[in-house]
This record gives sequence, C-alpha cells and structure tokens, in this order.
Amino acid sequence: MENKKIIHRCRHCQSELINNGKVCPTCNKHQKWYGDFLNLSSVTSLVMVILAIVQLVLATSERSKAEEAFKKAEEVKNENIKVKTAVDVSKIEIDRAKEEILKIGNAVIIIAEVIPRSTGFGRGLNDSDRLLLEKNIKLIKEYSTKH
Repeated sequence: MENKKIIHRCRHCQSELINNGKVCPTCNKHQKWYGDFLNLSSVTSLVMVILAIVQLVLATSERSKAEEAFKKAEEVKNENIKVKTAVDVSKIEIDRAKEEILKIGNAVIIIAEVIPRSTGFGRGLNDSDRLLLEKNIKLIKEYSTKH
C-alpha cells in the first residue's frame, strides 16, 4: 500500500491541508462547521448566557416576592393609620366625657351646697339659690338624656 497524501483546501483561507487536517495550520480555524463553535470562547459565552438567564429568572422571582412584601407593608401601614385614627377619636371622646363628668360633678357639688341652706330655722331658698338649683338640675338632666 502506498502512503498517499490527500490535499484539501482550507475552507477559510484556502491554504493547503494534508490528510484531512482538522485545523488549518495557517489560520488556526476548524474545517468542520461544528469545530468553529466548540472553541473555548464559544463555550464560555454559552455558559455565560445560560447563567445570565438563570440570574434573570431568579431576579424576577425575587422581585415578585419583594413587590408582594411591599404590598403587604402598605396594607399594614394603612391598617395602622386606621387604628391610630380610631385611637385619636377615642382620646377626643374620652376628653369630652371627662369634661362632661367634671361639669356634672360641679353641678352636684353646687346642689349639695345649696340644699342644706334650704332647711333649718325656716329660712327656705332665696332667689339666687333657687336659680342655682334649677340651673344645675337642668344641666344634670341634659347630660343624662344625652347618654
């Protein structure tokens, strides 16, 4: 058998290749189509693209979680505002009730001071005492019909 040399041309630079060379010694390019894609930079690029896609998917998932957490935080904030408003309204109502209690207490004190003057030694009530009693009894009746 003879050792025949088969000469081919590089499909990139047209240099001569001997015995079906896989890589051209002149331009260092692969002669088969898939050889061009299997070099280190292509594989690295492909891995980088895959990693970028994975990162994108993970980031999208995390963003969705963050948006949900933000919505829940907004809801809690709004609930806290409602509760604070209710507390403020309650404080106002408590302050109003305290004022009413003080007014009623003062009216009772005035009545308690006038009543003893109405008895004893036949003195009876004078006009100013009578007006004080009527005014304070009326005040107590108004508060009792309100509530």
